[in-house]
Amino acid sequence: MTIKRVTTIWAGQVAVHEKYIKQAKKRKQDLEIIVGNQRMFIKVGDLDYKVRRISAPIQDKFSSGTYRLWYFNWKPETKEEEEKRMCGYQ
Repeated sequence: MTIKRVTTIWAGQVAVHEKYIKQAKKRKQDLEIIVGNQRMFIKVGDLDYKVRRISAPIQDKFSSGTYRLWYFNWKPETKEEEEKRMCGYQ
């Protein structure tokens, strides 16, 4: 599982650097987004469908390249979903 901690929810959305999306796709792993003590899971096959929007290219501060941010609607996992996941039902 590819895990990304995010500190900000803006307009009900979380932004994830595209390197984490590419990493999840390359490894064929689900993406886990964590904000505080809440979690949201996106299956690797749903990454392209659940993305709300993708930003314009942003100049990287530490290299000569650019990157994009992928925005997902923030829908944290409920207690029932967490229990199902822990028991192996999802």
